Amino acid sequence: MRLATGPSRRAKKPKPPPAYLPHDCAILTVDTARISGWAIYLGGRLFSYGEEDMLSERRGVAGIVARVLKYAEERGWSAVLVWEKPFAGTSQGQYVGAWKMAWIDGGGGKRRMLGVYPATWRARVLGTSRATRENARRAEMALARLIVGFVGGGDLGPDAAAAVCIGQWAIRAGEVAACLPKSTRKRRPKQASLVAE
Repeated sequence: MRLATGPSRRAKKPKPPPAYLPHDCAILTVDTARISGWAIYLGGRLFSYGEEDMLSERRGVAGIVARVLKYAEERGWSAVLVWEKPFAGTSQGQYVGAWKMAWIDGGGGKRRMLGVYPATWRARVLGTSRATRENARRAEMALARLIVGFVGGGDLGPDAAAAVCIGQWAIRAGEVAACLPKSTRKRRPKQASLVAE
């Protein structure tokens, strides 16, 4: 006799493993909020970053999207939009919608965008997903300053720092690879055997 235990739940689909090498694509990462931080990565390298006030500069969002799509087209790559998913009960959903609308209106395509929870990208990039918001922001700023220093960047606000860090997750994320055409996904190189055959 089998007991009813409630509604059955399907097992979650396993997340694709991270790539060994950065993806050959253009990635626009966004820390969604009223002041949205954004970063553009080209072939795994930080290219540009900044912050947009979503209440006064919505035209700027369309311009940023147009830039990343242009860079991708010039290189013959796909472009992917990655945004930080807001938690339920926050007002950030409207800002996600603005970025997604600009992406689709600009020609980015619905299949080339995805959201990632802060705990997911922070676990891989910062090494923890359990830090307080204040400590996580400090760690994001420290890492982003190092990355921006390598590209000779200037001013870096806290929201742009988060977008730079999200980009560090995205450049190798299996979830991003799943958004790319199969022909452009990189395969993990075979490891050399440690024993003679």
